[in-house]
Order: sequence, then structure tokens, then C-alpha cells
Amino acid sequence: MRKNWTILAALGLVAALVLATGTLKDGSAQRKFGEKPTPIPADVLIPAPTPPDEREIAILSLRVISDEEGQLETIELQQGRTLNSYAPNVLALSGPWTVELAGEEGTVRYGILDPRMVEVEGGEEFDMEAPYSNIIETDFVWELVVPLYDGAKDLQVQQIKIFDENKKLVFITYYSDEGWMQKK
Repeated sequence: MRKNWTILAALGLVAALVLATGTLKDGSAQRKFGEKPTPIPADVLIPAPTPPDEREIAILSLRVISDEEGQLETIELQQGRTLNSYAPNVLALSGPWTVELAGEEGTVRYGILDPRMVEVEGGEEFDMEAPYSNIIETDFVWELVVPLYDGAKDLQVQQIKIFDENKKLVFITYYSDEGWMQKK
């Protein structure tokens, strides 16, 4: 559902831009925007840099299910993988939900937004008076990228917990020799 909204919003933006600039009327799109860019051949693409010191991130594919009233029912681990990569700088962020990383080096926490909240444009079809409003998406897959290091320090994370805005534990996964797994 989130992809549909993103695609519709992008198409609407392009249509508004085209109509506002009048490019359909006089056929001057090429004059206004220039030549089409040429794609970069695959043999000259440069891969993203990987850290020289074996820093890792965890990428958790989580299925998030809520009921129609917005109550969270479950978060299920679909796939967990660890990659040698740089992570987003999230360890100092605050948010209504909390991600907790527990390992041999202690516990680290950072905030995230509620992944179920989707901002939509108001209007008659949604029966909203405000120009924008938040709705809760009820069933989707969420890709959570988790840093497993702080600076250059390996946190040796053994479990990842997610707490909701009420500080209630809503998800936990453990790391073992088999990788990331959710105990039920």
C-alpha cells in the first residue's frame, strides 16, 4: 500500500510539473529540461564502499501486522542478514519507538518512528479536513537497518529488541551461529 501511495504521489508531481511548465502545449520539454541523461554502463559503476575494519550492520525484514483499529498484533522476522557495511548514523536519534541492542559490550538504545504511520494527503476520499494526516498501515514488510557498531567499536550485539511508544516489548530477535532468529 505504501508503494502505491508513493507511485501515485510521484505521478501526480510529474503531471503537475508538466502542466505548470506548459511543456505539453508547445512540445518544448527538451528545450526546458535538456537532453535525456545517458545511463552509466555497468562496467564503469563504482560499488558502495565497504569498511576496512569489518564493521557490520543487520538488516531485518519484519512483517508488521495491526488490526483495523490500529492495535499492533505482531511483528514477525521474515529474514535477518548481516552485511559488512557502513550504517546510518541513528544511535543518537529519539522517537516514539525504541530499538535496543544488547551485547557483550552493554546495551545501546535509539529511537525510531512508528513504522506503521503513513502520511497521506487529505481530501474528500479520506473524509479529512486537514491537508495531511497519518493513517496506520495494517500489514506490510519493513526493512530495519541496525548498526552493530558505535564508531569503530563492535557492539557484539546478541539480541535486538523493539519497544513501542508505551515501552512495551513488541519484538525480539537473537543472534547465534545460524544467524538472526525469532524465538516464539
